[in-house]
Amino acid sequence: IKKYRRHFLRFCHNNKKAQRYLLHGLECVVAMHQAQLISKIPHILKEMYDADLLEEEVIISWSEKASKKYVSKELAKEIRVKAEPFIKWLKEAEEESSGAEEEDEDENIEVVYSKTASVPKVETVKSDNKDDDIDIDAI
Repeated sequence: IKKYRRHFLRFCHNNKKAQRYLLHGLECVVAMHQAQLISKIPHILKEMYDADLLEEEVIISWSEKASKKYVSKELAKEIRVKAEPFIKWLKEAEEESSGAEEEDEDENIEVVYSKTASVPKVETVKSDNKDDDIDIDAI
């Protein structure tokens, strides 16, 4: 995934439909190498997510409905079951980020005081010696 990240990004960046196709392609690869890859589904999805190939909404919507269009319905369901720990982590992270946004809104509240602070009057001190002037050019 890291080696071909740029190629994947070229097709998947800000394109939810292409991201769904990438997920369906992953299902097809898992179907070909089921014994080796089925247990690694959460790690593969996390790598794709961390590489910014897949967005949260696309992964979550993909996980909600198994399709028999690319692989058998049973395999599609099994892949989603194996991906469940990652999906759960994504949903929890999304909930935490929305909770943090609500806290940020509370921090933006402006406090208005009814009484303004008074500034003490400062008196200037007058110097008696006129010889204290420094000539900058003489330095």
